[in-house]
Amino acid sequence: FDHMLLTNNSVRGCVPACRREQGELLEYLGEAGSTALVSQLEQEKSKRMGMDAAWLQRKQEIAERFPLSERANRGVYSLPRPDSASTASRCFSPEFVELAALARNQFSAVDPDSESSVRTARDTLLLSPYIEEVASDVYSFPVFATSFASEVVAELEGLTELLENSGLKERPNSMNNYGVLLDEVGFTEGFTDVLLDHYLRPMAALLCPGHGGATLDHHRCFSVKYAEGKDTSLATHYDNSEVTLNVNVGLRGGGGDGDCGELVFYGENGKSQRPRPVRYKHRVGWGVLHLGRELHCATPLRRGERTNLIMWCRSASWRLENGCGMCRETGGLKYGHVP
Repeated sequence: FDHMLLTNNSVRGCVPACRREQGELLEYLGEAGSTALVSQLEQEKSKRMGMDAAWLQRKQEIAERFPLSERANRGVYSLPRPDSASTASRCFSPEFVELAALARNQFSAVDPDSESSVRTARDTLLLSPYIEEVASDVYSFPVFATSFASEVVAELEGLTELLENSGLKERPNSMNNYGVLLDEVGFTEGFTDVLLDHYLRPMAALLCPGHGGATLDHHRCFSVKYAEGKDTSLATHYDNSEVTLNVNVGLRGGGGDGDCGELVFYGENGKSQRPRPVRYKHRVGWGVLHLGRELHCATPLRRGERTNLIMWCRSASWRLENGCGMCRETGGLKYGHVP
């Protein structure tokens, strides 16, 4: 529960929302426990109120000390746009390129105000052999070529070492200890912006139409690493996003059968849960797309290590109308990067 509360990104609304929506939890914790938890939230709130300035300063310092032009794997910072099909195969899997093109074509022809039109386009997309409906509102498909995924992992490991040695390393989020914020280290304009604008938004528009999929316009992206002696699992939580993409880019040393951990999906927060939780096995280069409100966890890693890229996709217009998925507030929200 601490993880779920501390992922709240509405810095003004987090403590009131806790008192309003988590009354049973606070009562269960007792006076001392609830006081400690609210104090923890207040500290997190204060930290996040000053986060923008600290983040911009750190990003600028990283760019000055470790310019992109001097990095070993400069090619991983740029993804091809749809009109660059000749270079797409180096980064994306061919299946993903075809699937995203189908989504763009279907979405361009739908009437967004017609549920039946959107549903027909979605059904057409799901006929593709390159996408799997893991569960309701949970989809899996290949994203990156495995060789490119390996290049990304190598670059992230090199960056992590540089940041740790320079004292500039920060946690990727309040739940994970190991990983990097992609926008801080130069992945935004050529990588995550391109991925959202040209590939994910058309797919989310069809797969998540009732959750702001067609209007996704902000993102917060980071890597996470699980390994023996480091983070090995993640408790049940939901994300501060309308839609999340989680792509595995590295599996090492596991012997199979979930040794490197799995994802488990329980259903949308605040609604009836699935009759049986749905387990998802990671595959290098493959991503899983799900609603941010989907309750999920990462099961314990027993051997080896795993690296994933996670993209929290948000919609300003959706949140202004429906509120933040974490706190229900419509004002004082931090959206992330704007493509």
